[in-house]
Amino acid sequence: MIEKFWDNPEIYFLFITDQLTYTNQLMSQPPFGEYQKILRSQIKTKKEVLKTDLSILNIEVHGKPEELHKIEQAIENEKMSSVKMQFSWSNFMEIYSVQASKGKAIQIICSQENLKKENVLAFGDGNNDIDLFKESGFSVAMMNATDKLKKISQFTTEDYNNDGVGLFLEEYIL
Repeated sequence: MIEKFWDNPEIYFLFITDQLTYTNQLMSQPPFGEYQKILRSQIKTKKEVLKTDLSILNIEVHGKPEELHKIEQAIENEKMSSVKMQFSWSNFMEIYSVQASKGKAIQIICSQENLKKENVLAFGDGNNDIDLFKESGFSVAMMNATDKLKKISQFTTEDYNNDGVGLFLEEYIL
């Protein structure tokens, strides 16, 4: 399904595996260009990515909102029940297993560490943090968060560029 969008110059794919990150093209604009460098993304052909034997953990898609909605529609038309899609921002979509979410990760950590979710403090800025907030006792939306996330958060703080996490911790925790 993704193959038909691979050569679109307005769409950037990041295939995140447990070992490497593959992309169809490098981005120049920040912050995603820097993000690709940090992940040491390797440009791969469509054939190379599709035949990889590495487990793909997550697919991140960056591009114009109208292009991303075409991908969303194609996935919905395929009725792919094993994947979930979520727009963190209008130009950023994530595709991942229905069995994976930040909320489920918190459940696992709490279980393994014998923690109560009421004692979990979570920070977030995108719609991909909604499950995280629902599984946390305290939720803090960054100032640049989506309206949907701000609506369900208990607190807000400055964005990450303005040390929002640190400011919040200094004011309420320390």
